[in-house]
Amino acid sequence: MNRIASVTSSRRKKQRGLVLSQLFIVAGFLALVWFSFGQNVLAPREQVRVPGRFGPLELVSKVEGSETLAQVRRLHGTDVNLVTAYIAEYAHGGERVTVWVGGAESESVAAELTRRMIEGIERGGAGFGNLQRLTIAGHGIFQVEGPGGKHFFYNSKEKVVWLTVEAADAMVVVERALKTF
Repeated sequence: MNRIASVTSSRRKKQRGLVLSQLFIVAGFLALVWFSFGQNVLAPREQVRVPGRFGPLELVSKVEGSETLAQVRRLHGTDVNLVTAYIAEYAHGGERVTVWVGGAESESVAAELTRRMIEGIERGGAGFGNLQRLTIAGHGIFQVEGPGGKHFFYNSKEKVVWLTVEAADAMVVVERALKTF
């Protein structure tokens, strides 16, 4: 009888060990799935790196993250479907450029946001007028008149970029922006 009890006890120990190792594997797998979900779905999107220089101009101020998204929403009076945003101000000598960059979920969303901006300006009442379509360095951009300098905007892949330029040669600044932002 002792032998049968010993064999039975040994089998139970092996089964418990097997069950424990299976539970450990399942727990590890669930932890990995939870971590991946947290990093890829729940975590805020990675902020875009704001360049420290823009040609000869130096970064003098920047606003990033949720604060910028809130500012953009206040300006437009609506949710503009951006997932990232920053405002960077560059200056050197008497030249100054303010760059607003909004990151959309996709190129099509960025194009839609640009279209909505065009429609809003064409309707009037936005403080900007005289919308002009230009091609600079093979890229379609828009120029508008408004307070604080010369204003340009365009979309580049999944981004919408607005520039307020106070410079002797605004077109050089816009060409540089097309390469940078």
